[in-house]
Amino acid sequence: MAEGNNRNAVYIPLHVIETILFKLPAKSVLRFRAVSRSWRDMISDPAFHRTYIRGYQNSSSQPNLFFSKPSYRHSKVSLVKFEGGEFVAVRQLVNPITKTWSVSCFCDGLVLLQPPSLRNYLLWNPSTGATMEFHSPWSLSLTSTGMCYGPILDEFKVVVISRSRQPDYSVYSFRTGISEKRRKPFANTDQVSESGLYFDGAVYWLKVDYENPNIVRILYFDPRDDHLKIRKTPAGAGGDNDRPIFLTCLKGRLCVYSNDAKDETVVKIWTRNKKNTSWEVLMSIANVRHDICTLRPMFFAGDKVVIRRIIRNMTYLDTLVVLVYDARERKFEGRDETAVFGGVFVPYVDNRFFPVRNVARPKRKRKNSAQ
Repeated sequence: MAEGNNRNAVYIPLHVIETILFKLPAKSVLRFRAVSRSWRDMISDPAFHRTYIRGYQNSSSQPNLFFSKPSYRHSKVSLVKFEGGEFVAVRQLVNPITKTWSVSCFCDGLVLLQPPSLRNYLLWNPSTGATMEFHSPWSLSLTSTGMCYGPILDEFKVVVISRSRQPDYSVYSFRTGISEKRRKPFANTDQVSESGLYFDGAVYWLKVDYENPNIVRILYFDPRDDHLKIRKTPAGAGGDNDRPIFLTCLKGRLCVYSNDAKDETVVKIWTRNKKNTSWEVLMSIANVRHDICTLRPMFFAGDKVVIRRIIRNMTYLDTLVVLVYDARERKFEGRDETAVFGGVFVPYVDNRFFPVRNVARPKRKRKNSAQ
């Protein structure tokens, strides 16, 4: 009987199985590791993961997906999509912890959470639900964080900078486990922005000059040598209290934005040129009626820029307002729309296996000696 079943079994080549798996969400792919040893070895191969990531990044049907939650309180986490000029709910996500938490930074599908703990961070993959906790040498309220990904070694790194008078920072590597490396920066790090922006393999912050508070530079972490380095801001950008500058990422490019020097109702956005040798003006947003400190350009939807506006209040429950600016017509569309999901919006990427949960190894069937 067993022999007859074996003769009728259908053999599917591994390359066909790979093609099918590349079209599935990360959480589903990880479950298939329990099918057999060959499947587990194939899915655990770093080369398989790199190909899986490239296929996702080259997909032309990637929607504008984000996970969102209200700020500074425990509540449901929603997966939302920007569609028809507004954010709509897709489904509920499982909350990683039962206590209150906030987002420290994010990178390519992974999110670094700051729980109520004084010194412990939590690394979370919203697409698979997996988490990993690690310890910080400094109080979380006195640190700046950033996270980056190196595709060559398939390695995530978390940078924790001490914002104290004693300049110091730690680099955590998450390749096969958690390894920490303490470094001494070249300059003071007490006036560094809290959350780093990930772009093209590096992490970027804004840093106020120690001797001249009117000078703001871009501080970035280079994962090739684990050093902090300085990059100048665009000529004509602000930097002082009257014209603060901010970082964002638009069209896959690092951007700096601030109010125009001659007209406070205009916000200028600079970006690096294609050769990454200098800054150039990407666009200007006209007729801005809100404080630039409350605005954050999020992404392009065609020729339109989706901007989030945060309204602070005394209860620490931020309200998110969505603005849509038509770059071709140079005007805002419709009225300000209050989003019902909350003030925290993080890009959702469903192509990361890390951190990987252990699964039971497939058991071999023992032959019955009596047969």
